[in-house]
Amino acid sequence: MSLGDIFGNLFAPFETKYQEKASADRITAANQGYAQLADLLAQGRGAVTDYSGRAAQGFTNLQPGAEAAFQHYLDITGANGREGQLRAQQSYVQDPGFRPMLDTAIDAANRASVARGGAAGNNIADVTKLASNAYLQDYGNYAQRAAVAAGFAPTIESGLANVYGTTGQNLATLFQNQGTAAQNTQTAIGKAQADADLAPLEAGKNLWGALGTVGNLAASFMGSPTGSSLMKGMGGSMFSGLTGKSSFFGVPSATG
Repeated sequence: MSLGDIFGNLFAPFETKYQEKASADRITAANQGYAQLADLLAQGRGAVTDYSGRAAQGFTNLQPGAEAAFQHYLDITGANGREGQLRAQQSYVQDPGFRPMLDTAIDAANRASVARGGAAGNNIADVTKLASNAYLQDYGNYAQRAAVAAGFAPTIESGLANVYGTTGQNLATLFQNQGTAAQNTQTAIGKAQADADLAPLEAGKNLWGALGTVGNLAASFMGSPTGSSLMKGMGGSMFSGLTGKSSFFGVPSATG
């Protein structure tokens, strides 16, 4: 260690540049740390948004069909009024399975009539009865299938709500974490700036403390036997020209 380093360390408590540099370094580190955290949080928000969008897409693709099935079931049950019921009946008779079911029922009625010795086409009552029963049974099955399809709508809506709700919570957490980090960063910067502003006062306090210590040491020394002898010797030397007998530390004066 050089002599300059020794004196630099000796007088360091009475200077402010070191505290000011330390404060500046702390401010720089706080800003850099927050910038890195903000970047990572931004990446996190992007990932949450991206993956939640993918998760929601699967539900949204099915949403139109599920909504249509739900409304169709409401038509069947009469929840949408008379117009809804008419739409449901029209939809039923246009179902691909309706005509084959009806043809099968009519064919069965004709075969039963022939088996009894009658002629096909002369059994209107049997055909009407069998076709009506088949219609009612098949329509009930049709309504059940519609109910199953309608059940997907609440499931899809619930799935979307969960995706959006979870996404909102995750984004809120990320924003809250960034807000907390920003607050902590500003607190650290404020403390560092305050330390830099108070550095001159601290240096002055150290200087006055050192001077006080020196004064106390001097007072203690003067009150000691050695200090008293020194003061007496100095006093005798000062007045030796008047008495010619005084000595300094017990050594006779030249005029004695």
